[in-house]
Amino acid sequence: MTRLIFIGVDRKAKGGIASVLDAYETMFPNAKFVVTTNTKGKLLKLFAFVKSTVLLFFLALFNRNTVFHIHGASYNSFKRKYVFYRIINIFKCKVVFHVHGGEFHLFYEGADPGLKQRITHLINSVDCVVCLSEQWKHFFETNFQPKRLEIVKNVVKMSEFRQTIENSKVSFLFLGFLSEGKGIWILLEAVRELVAQGKSFELVIGGNGDEERLKQLINTFQIENFVDYKGWIVGKQKEKLLSSTDVFVLPSYNEGVPISILEAMSFDKPVIATNVGGIPDVLTSEDGILIEPGDLNALVNAMRFAIDNRIQMRALGAGSSQKITAHYPETVKHQLLQIYSEIEKNESR
Repeated sequence: MTRLIFIGVDRKAKGGIASVLDAYETMFPNAKFVVTTNTKGKLLKLFAFVKSTVLLFFLALFNRNTVFHIHGASYNSFKRKYVFYRIINIFKCKVVFHVHGGEFHLFYEGADPGLKQRITHLINSVDCVVCLSEQWKHFFETNFQPKRLEIVKNVVKMSEFRQTIENSKVSFLFLGFLSEGKGIWILLEAVRELVAQGKSFELVIGGNGDEERLKQLINTFQIENFVDYKGWIVGKQKEKLLSSTDVFVLPSYNEGVPISILEAMSFDKPVIATNVGGIPDVLTSEDGILIEPGDLNALVNAMRFAIDNRIQMRALGAGSSQKITAHYPETVKHQLLQIYSEIEKNESR
């Protein structure tokens, strides 16, 4: 079997990349994982970067017949991963660069000439670029000339925790980073509009980020009785929320393929989300409601429809778990092993 070294964030950290790597740990129990950053302060982050740089030098030196699978995103994440790639490339090891996040196009378009050159160099030089959807594949094909470009679905675990709870009022669930990009602020505006219309419902929020602004807006909009902020949630608590709420909502402005939407669909939940990134690749009108990003009226209308048409919404979500089988661990593992095997074979040709 191919020897593997995965490079990325701590598998127990917060966010989508960490969730993917956590799943990979189960899928590839013999692989080595190199943690490249630390979220507990600038000094610790610098120490983690230096430590991982030295570690990767020696790993590449003594593991030349190994595939290094780098998981990265945009901005500082890419800059760190570029340094790691240059170190690994000294020893001519095989490298897969796995692009996560939904803002890589904005990152590339806004980069200065020197950074653009580094982005282009990495994308065109690694043995394989992995992206998350057809839309992202088109972006990389249009702007770069990668040696190999593959779509690998974000992996989501199939939960054994399932129960049906009949809520007295429709319960919406948002899971994600508390930021403009994830659409949490426009979601709170939609809640205010629906409250003004006299609708009875609940919005449950799980996530981290700008908690201060979240609490301030909830107070300013006077929607305290309609919003329940849980903080960052993981594991069984997340599964219970996914099981007990009625509709998942994520009005993002940019996305790759959100793990949170896949998790909601694995629980057969209907989804209200935006037509961005790889979301349309997994979510159709058969599974929920797609709206344009930033369209407050469309978001309000979609949520009002969910409140007024509970049976129809439940029917939309029914069977969603069967539509994302390509995201389950065994399918993703099989595809990755095939990629690793083929790029290794190319070396001997």
